[in-house]
Amino acid sequence: MTSNAVAVWERVTGKLERGAGNIRSCFVKTSMGPSIRVEVII
Repeated sequence: MTSNAVAVWERVTGKLERGAGNIRSCFVKTSMGPSIRVEVII
């Protein structure tokens, strides 16, 4: 799951003009569970 999350993060930030500077918050959700906020420190 971690490697998938990292792959998505890199793909999304790579497409954004200012990279991670455009992302204010990030959440992960499993199919049946609640969403969990991911603390991102850059």
